[in-house]
Amino acid sequence: MKNLLFSAIAMIAVSSFGTAQNNLKSDSEQTEYAYMSVKTGDELIKYKFSSIKDFEENTDLFLDEITSRSTEGKEKCEVTVEISATITTALLSTTITAAVTSGCATIAATVRELRTKLILSITH
Repeated sequence: MKNLLFSAIAMIAVSSFGTAQNNLKSDSEQTEYAYMSVKTGDELIKYKFSSIKDFEENTDLFLDEITSRSTEGKEKCEVTVEISATITTALLSTTITAAVTSGCATIAATVRELRTKLILSITH
C-alpha cells in the first residue's frame, strides 16, 4: 500500500514537472518588439514595430516624414527621438533604448546611425 501511494505521488510530481516545462519557450523561440517615439515641441508620436527587421526596414519612412514636416515654416527646429528594441527568449529578455535630441536638418542621419548601433548591439 505504501509503495502504491508513493508511486502515485511520484507520477503526479513527474507529470506536473513535465507540464511546467512544456509551457516554457525553447531557446530558439524569441519574441521581438521595437518602437520609435518622436517629440517635436508639445507633440509626441510613438511608432511600434512587431520585429527588429520591421523596425530596421520602416523607420526611414517615418524619419523622412518627420524631417519634412518639422521644418515647414520653422526657423529653429529641435526633435527628440527615442528608439528601443527588445528581444525575449525563454530565459532572457534584453532591451536597449537610446535617445537623441538634434536639429530637424540632422535628426534623420543621427537616428539612422543610432539605429544601426542599437540593432548590432541587440542582435550580437
